[in-house]
Amino acid sequence: MSKILIGRYEATIYPEGYGFTGAISLGFDGKGNRQRIKRKGRTKAIVKDKLIKAVADREAGLKTVEGYTVAQAVQDWLSKGLKGRDDETLKANRILAEQHVLPLIGATKLTELSADDVDDWLDGLTTKLATRSLQGVHAILKRAIRQAQVRDRVMRNVAELVTTPKGKPGRPSKAMTLEQATAGVGADADDRHPARACPFLGRQAEGCWRHAGDDPVQQGPAQRDLHDCPQ
Repeated sequence: MSKILIGRYEATIYPEGYGFTGAISLGFDGKGNRQRIKRKGRTKAIVKDKLIKAVADREAGLKTVEGYTVAQAVQDWLSKGLKGRDDETLKANRILAEQHVLPLIGATKLTELSADDVDDWLDGLTTKLATRSLQGVHAILKRAIRQAQVRDRVMRNVAELVTTPKGKPGRPSKAMTLEQATAGVGADADDRHPARACPFLGRQAEGCWRHAGDDPVQQGPAQRDLHDCPQ
């Protein structure tokens, strides 16, 4: 067993199993329980590096939980970050998370997740999901990491450093374009004016229309009275 000083803490590293284990005593918490940080690795050097990082995270205000994964962060967000939302919102987010987040990057340690990992994950979904769904799964990861930040699990939100790519084309919209809508309004207006809709009525019909009123919407009976005009 060897003892080393890491910052202001004394650490011990000792052989265990097929590698080494390092431990740092942090004193006692408010309930009198001993606080310790433990890290494992194949070599003493690996264990020492892990202990140094654990101390640095602690002094930065982070709660160092070795092995805290993306899946755990997402599950925590699903259970704590959607309070007060309706059942449909909860169900939709859970389905997206369980199908496209947890099985693909859930096993990654949150502190080791990089912007490149997020980019690769989203790019792999561009042929499977439409843009709106891609935005949804990206938002789940961003919000889960943001909650982990608030709880001092991680320092940076790497998901917010990445732009959501475009997904596969969705179903074509059935909504009219501005040009189509404008053309339709013009056609309807012509249809409501008998002198334009029927060229055989000529000037006589135009005169009767003016007599009845110029606004076909407000003067609905005028079109019916047209047949009473003198021929």
